[in-house]
Amino acid sequence: MKYTYIDGLNELNVEHLKKFQSLLKLHDRPTRKAEIVDSIHRYVMSSKLNIIWNELSVDEKNILREAVFDPGNRVVDRQYKAKYGKLPKYLKRNSSWSSKPHQATVLDVLLVNDPSRWHKNRIVAADLKERLLQFIEPPKQIQLKTTKSLPETVKNWEFGEESLTCCNRELTVQYELAAILNLIKDGKILVSEKTLRPTLASQKKIAAKLVDGDFYEKEQDIPPIRAFAWPMIFQAAKLANRQGTRLKLTRSGSAALSKPFEETIRMLWKGWLNHSIFDEFSRINLIKGQTRGRGKRALTTALHRRWIVDDVLEACPTGEWISVDDLSNFLQAEGHEFPITDDPWTLYINHPEYGSLGYAGFHGWEMLEQPYLFCLLFEYAATLGLIDVAYTLPNGSRFEYHRHNNPELYDLSFLSYYDGLQFIRLNALGEYCLNGIEKYVPSRQPDSSDLRLLPNLRIQGTLQPHELLVLELYADTESENVWRLNRIKCIEALEDGRPHDELRAFLQIRDKQPMPETMEGFLRKFESAAYALKPAGRAVIFECVDEKLANQIANHELTKKYCKTVYKNQISVTVRSEKAFRDAVHQVGFGFAERKN
Repeated sequence: MKYTYIDGLNELNVEHLKKFQSLLKLHDRPTRKAEIVDSIHRYVMSSKLNIIWNELSVDEKNILREAVFDPGNRVVDRQYKAKYGKLPKYLKRNSSWSSKPHQATVLDVLLVNDPSRWHKNRIVAADLKERLLQFIEPPKQIQLKTTKSLPETVKNWEFGEESLTCCNRELTVQYELAAILNLIKDGKILVSEKTLRPTLASQKKIAAKLVDGDFYEKEQDIPPIRAFAWPMIFQAAKLANRQGTRLKLTRSGSAALSKPFEETIRMLWKGWLNHSIFDEFSRINLIKGQTRGRGKRALTTALHRRWIVDDVLEACPTGEWISVDDLSNFLQAEGHEFPITDDPWTLYINHPEYGSLGYAGFHGWEMLEQPYLFCLLFEYAATLGLIDVAYTLPNGSRFEYHRHNNPELYDLSFLSYYDGLQFIRLNALGEYCLNGIEKYVPSRQPDSSDLRLLPNLRIQGTLQPHELLVLELYADTESENVWRLNRIKCIEALEDGRPHDELRAFLQIRDKQPMPETMEGFLRKFESAAYALKPAGRAVIFECVDEKLANQIANHELTKKYCKTVYKNQISVTVRSEKAFRDAVHQVGFGFAERKN
């Protein structure tokens, strides 16, 4: 049954109803409650409603619009503040107005108590909502602010101004992806058997392969970001799994070696959205109480949060910078909620009692949802190259934490290592991965360096970090800015699925002179030699008691189709034929028992 306007009026006492009579300036003022309710109801539900509307202030009209067009018929303070920039006095009241009739306004006449008693804010009754919908316009739609260019500095409450570091991830992620694939293929990434997180030594190995290093590589107090994320993403997408303590490529991971990089990136992002092995919020490690007892059970599922952020990223215009603060406001204003916990009392900073986030005002969006948003964007979306990022050091980047009264925040200059993220830009790779575009067209190609190719298979020049990652697959470093092609490396690169003409194209585009004949001959030879052999399947070797028996079994009518002699008394059998071979040998009259001493 719908909760009507008259139902709400009937819940009020006579003192409040008389205050409403005065606010509406009613001429007839009965004294009995039922008659007062009837007179107010008739007046508000009549054509006089338009007059009441016109007399409301701008803020009151905005509040009423938001309530009328809200699915729950109410106004959420956080959403309103994000959309309009501030809370009006009406929404700032700390206690229910019903205990203070002298504070009532005309807007209070139109709103009624929420029958669920769950929300402090009041609601629009169903029948009054239908009347208001006849003449009031919808509230304004918030627009996501974008900019073509970045500011030189951003405000920092600790240092005043801070310069931005810009990282174009679309141009470099393909080289990092190849490097990480090869590290995992070679078994060089170790992870914890319990948490699946990469060891510190492995993170250092990965960081050494990252183009231009990790985001905060020079800051000793800030742990790795991309170097941590890559192994987690590969495991989440099932392109790698733990064997003992080492990561090994799965069949899908091995296939990724020869796939276009953008297809692998899209697969990795979709895998990250859907996995359940890891919650990004655990990376906000200053907030304690996440992993024990009720705290672990109180955290919401990360899958829901990821998909909300994924939807919002889809809506971002490609190629334009967006302040993460504006993106955060947009999420709140549009009602894209992804609560971190069902019970904030389980979480705390430093001290479980004094630093508890359960106290009123301690667990707002800025303390929980926003740090999670920044982590997901900075550590995972940026690592995969879906977004380009501009950032500063986290110290002093965000003042809003210190607006809270939590005493454990007083000495902190940042809440998470991701506080320094300032701007993001959805790029062409992100658009391809998020919006399901059929073909990836890069925003722009990376700049190419000039090289000099020498007859002795040496290469001279200065390379950018992403170019060096490619050349090191085929050549050894001999000295500064000098490399020499390595035949074994070249063959192994093709075995790993690298494009057969990758090295030739890489060299030709960087040296406009004709390639030396010796180097041309080297390329032709290794390109041919790399495909000289191919696996024909796995085999099992059986050793007979003597050469005579080996020849007898290899030529017997029942067994010869399953085996062949490989050396004197040894017989080779394919793995898939082993069972049939054993059965046939039994029929011939021989067995496989091992003699015990």
